Amino acid sequence: MRETNWGGNHTYRASEVTAPTSIEDVSAIVRSSDQVAVIATRHSFNAIGDAATIVDLSAIDEPIAVDDDSGTVSVSPAITYAQLSCELAAHGRALHNLASLPHISVGGAIATGTHGSGSQLGNLATAVRSVDLLLATGDVSTFDQSDPDFDGVVVGLGALGLVTRVVLQTEPDYDVTQTVYDGLDWQTLTDEFDAVLAAANSVSVFTRWGDAVGEMWCKQRDDDPTPDSFDLGSLSPAEGPRHPIPGAAAEACTEQLGRSGPWWERLPHFRADSTPSSGDEIQAEFFVDRADSVRAIAAMRSIGGRLDDVLLVSEIRTVAADRLWMSPHHGRASTGFHFTFRMDPDAVQTAVDAIADAVHECAPRFHPSKALPTGWRIESPHLGDFLELKHRLDPTGRFTTDWFRTHISA
Repeated sequence: MRETNWGGNHTYRASEVTAPTSIEDVSAIVRSSDQVAVIATRHSFNAIGDAATIVDLSAIDEPIAVDDDSGTVSVSPAITYAQLSCELAAHGRALHNLASLPHISVGGAIATGTHGSGSQLGNLATAVRSVDLLLATGDVSTFDQSDPDFDGVVVGLGALGLVTRVVLQTEPDYDVTQTVYDGLDWQTLTDEFDAVLAAANSVSVFTRWGDAVGEMWCKQRDDDPTPDSFDLGSLSPAEGPRHPIPGAAAEACTEQLGRSGPWWERLPHFRADSTPSSGDEIQAEFFVDRADSVRAIAAMRSIGGRLDDVLLVSEIRTVAADRLWMSPHHGRASTGFHFTFRMDPDAVQTAVDAIADAVHECAPRFHPSKALPTGWRIESPHLGDFLELKHRLDPTGRFTTDWFRTHISA
């Protein structure tokens, strides 16, 4: 029986997943293989991590190393953010942000530009300070911020080599208060979009595109003054715990109700010791320039009824701009529109194609590891630079997967 991804909608080509126990073993595997990809927590919804040879780095014993002098942490890319957060908390350190799920791996999140929420917060890859990359030759090279190729390497989409070590910037520990609000209406959201999404350090608006918007989840750092961009007093705090999916039990979610707690127990939507999200789903996501947020909302509302049968919930978030070449947020402050769908691949593809058509004029950038529109190809102002870098680092195409040929370079 072949391996599948987390969602169960993709079966990997390789008959087995290789789990080497040393970097030397990984080097030997790469040198002897024609096509290689790495997987970790498998929280992708397409073939981005698929290849003839698939490597899982989690069996390599690479300890977490916190450097108190520089405020950085050196980690294996196979570690999850939940594991890393516990270790950082023990050292009184923290990350600038976390994604909705703490179950995902550091390497996979960085390689695809995965993010949390926050108008002033960059995606998770913006915390990277250096990357150790095992190249097609089997040798390991280090790329740090002084390297001219650094901005091309960090969000590498698995196409440049196998990441064996990552150094991340950390900051002092902090607490966060999470509150869920009801009562936000579409007129207020669209009239005051920037203010609403800046009403806390991290804001998520959950919706099904009907007459009512849905829930507004606010996560505010206790050491940061509450923003005055939007009057949260005009909304109603939820009287009990909520799940992003309407009607779903909230036991798996991080604590809300205005109760303060450690950053790593509040910034994700879901607890590390729980089954993430619905557990039987397919996800998709696109990003637009922040200036196009209201136009994208109008486009989505115009087709919302067509998504009802397959959509569980959508999430609207903001992400700061960055310099990373293949990041979905490169060069523009972004608004993300995330979709959690039922496990129905054909219906999901129809829905994603409809979404792409609806928001076409907003120049959407789709998350590379989630469900993609038919015929989608990645666009980036630095695509030519990235392809040149790939040719230089991987001239024999060992890390050129079928996904890469389909969506980036034929």
